[in-house]
Amino acid sequence: MYYYYKKRKNNNKRCNFTEEQINFMKIILNKYRDSPIEFFYRYFLKFGVKFPVSFKTLYKWICLGFYGFLKQNLRYRGKKIETKGKKKIVGN
Repeated sequence: MYYYYKKRKNNNKRCNFTEEQINFMKIILNKYRDSPIEFFYRYFLKFGVKFPVSFKTLYKWICLGFYGFLKQNLRYRGKKIETKGKKKIVGN
């Protein structure tokens, strides 16, 4: 079992970005406060290639703070939207 986790840890594929790409990402996400969807489109226009990861992965990077992304700059600042659910009845 230990071998499985060790092999899985070494198999983690990370994207290698250039300094120009990282600076572009920081400016667009932190300064202009674009949503990840808008960011993907701007990235495609600037570099001519599709962004190498999915929306879910980008949101995860923002929440974890990779590459200097700040979740305070997102529209809802990383908060989860609460929905109205059934009322809880407290028994005696």
